[in-house]
Amino acid sequence: MNARISAPHLATATACIKALDTQQTVPVYIPSSETSPVLRDLGNGLHVVYLMETEHGLVYVQNHELQRHGLTEDQLFEIGVNNLRNRSDDKARLKQFGPIYGMLLDNMFEVSLMLRDDLWHDTLAHLAPNGFVAALPARDTLAVCDAASKDGIATLKAMTSRAFAAGKSHLLTPSLYLRQQGKWVRMG
Repeated sequence: MNARISAPHLATATACIKALDTQQTVPVYIPSSETSPVLRDLGNGLHVVYLMETEHGLVYVQNHELQRHGLTEDQLFEIGVNNLRNRSDDKARLKQFGPIYGMLLDNMFEVSLMLRDDLWHDTLAHLAPNGFVAALPARDTLAVCDAASKDGIATLKAMTSRAFAAGKSHLLTPSLYLRQQGKWVRMG
């Protein structure tokens, strides 16, 4: 990592996925505002925010902090994904539920595991030879299946519908995502 971090809190920033286009009650962020959280648009209805550890708990990295410490958004993204990797390497687990697999971590960063390209390209690639389809109805729920599995996709859709019907906390999106050419693409 080339970014030199002068603020110890920024060094702890972890990338976290948010969906800002759902019909749920989601905070509206103004990216140009100095006090707004730093947002990285993934171009698929999902965004990355960054949570850093402070003496007061986890807080959002705000735009003015990047400017003050001379970091770019790309450098912060690299820091955030590396910290996500460190947070999840020994803790993330995969559990099979019929035709789908659930990613288990800490009830907060499960969906953010989508940002770890190494999981999808290397570690888990054998589970989905036709590519991955993912459901991420809430921040603590990430389930995947092989893109050719009709039963798996039906199970992901049913799971997502149940989560939204029940009003589960920290809802993200009812959409399914397909992994294509190293990116997650929202399915129609």
